[in-house]
Amino acid sequence: MGYFDKSWEICKTAIFNCEDSKFTQIHARAMSCMAEIKRHKMNYDAAISFHDAAIQMLSEIGAKSDLAEAHYQLGLTFAQKGDIEKSQKNFDTAIQLFHEMQAPNQIQKVKTWLRN
Repeated sequence: MGYFDKSWEICKTAIFNCEDSKFTQIHARAMSCMAEIKRHKMNYDAAISFHDAAIQMLSEIGAKSDLAEAHYQLGLTFAQKGDIEKSQKNFDTAIQLFHEMQAPNQIQKVKTWLRN
């Protein structure tokens, strides 16, 4: 909705509050949010770094739904950056994870984006 600065501050607060606790999933989701903000500001290298960190955290705890969404978002970032090969790889991973979760609407979301 365009409230990037406010969103950034909320994400920073969430990460700060998660650092001394076991709320890895919330920490990773905040990192994903920060990656999306960086993508919207066309700072792709920073976005990719945030995406990678979130994916690593989510992989470690097995948060499949958030992991699939993180790969989808990373795919969007690579697509916007113009790296089609890495974009497709992440979309494929997202589809695979959504398939494992039996989430057809999420699969359709990725496929719809790919068609457009």
